[in-house]
Amino acid sequence: MKKKVFNIIQIGDKSNRLSRLFDIFIAIVICANILVTFLQTFDELAFLFPVFHVVEVLTILIFCVEYILRIWTADYLYPDKNEFRSRLRFLISFDGIIDLLTILPFFFLSGMVIFRMLRVARIFHLFRLNARYDSFNVITTVLYEKRNQIIASFEAQAMQNRRIGNPAGHITLSFSADDKPKLSDDKMLKIALDYIKMMGLDKTQFHIVRHYETDKPHCHIVFNMVGDNGKRMESGRNRYRSKKVCEALTKRYRLALPKQEAPDLEKLHGLERAEAEIKIAATDALRNSRDWHTFAALLAKKNIHIIPKYRRGT
Repeated sequence: MKKKVFNIIQIGDKSNRLSRLFDIFIAIVICANILVTFLQTFDELAFLFPVFHVVEVLTILIFCVEYILRIWTADYLYPDKNEFRSRLRFLISFDGIIDLLTILPFFFLSGMVIFRMLRVARIFHLFRLNARYDSFNVITTVLYEKRNQIIASFEAQAMQNRRIGNPAGHITLSFSADDKPKLSDDKMLKIALDYIKMMGLDKTQFHIVRHYETDKPHCHIVFNMVGDNGKRMESGRNRYRSKKVCEALTKRYRLALPKQEAPDLEKLHGLERAEAEIKIAATDALRNSRDWHTFAALLAKKNIHIIPKYRRGT
């Protein structure tokens, strides 16, 4: 229950529809509260002051509930701390202080205009919303408008080594759903850049994109198989090296290990289902094999045959 509440009240979680609706609702409440605060300064509108007061009370109550929920779920915001320290960390954080300034003047400092205007501090909530959503819009717009230049740049570098038939490399970094609360865009970007550097992919062109279509946080790395020096980026497809790098990053950033879930074959069709069935069969065979011949024999029992791929005479 607490985790669901935390995911809903988090600002800018585009993958959660309820969270997005909550952000919109809070933005409307903030605007309504600031508006009545401003309108109460006009004596000409004195006949509407009772209505303004009702709106103010209702919005303050909503802010109080939100503030309490953020304190209650603070242990998910700071998972590396215990319950008491995580709540204390939130209370003294920038967001916690702004939330407090949203509420405090109404109860204790309403008699002085200077303190009543402190309630305008809640506008910072809108700044946080805009900062999160506008950043996505700016990035999307730039990528859309500059897509031809990006493609042309990749193709120009790929032409340095025409022996590479498919110069586009692709890697998916997938995280556990348990890490979603602490995986901000900045943190995921930092992890992805560390992965790229540790894999040796910083010596070629690369592009990082985060997706939100699933509950599991993940990002895609598209890189040029032709390096800056014109040579093939062999490290980009080294699965054993990638596994070690992922294990190292998991320990460094204290991430949860992603749960290996078997694909639902009933929901897959055609090529996707065939690929899933082969992957399941290969995983089972690999678990029970000690050498290549045993592995091939176990796959053959499931009518899956291995065709060696030869390159450069090997």
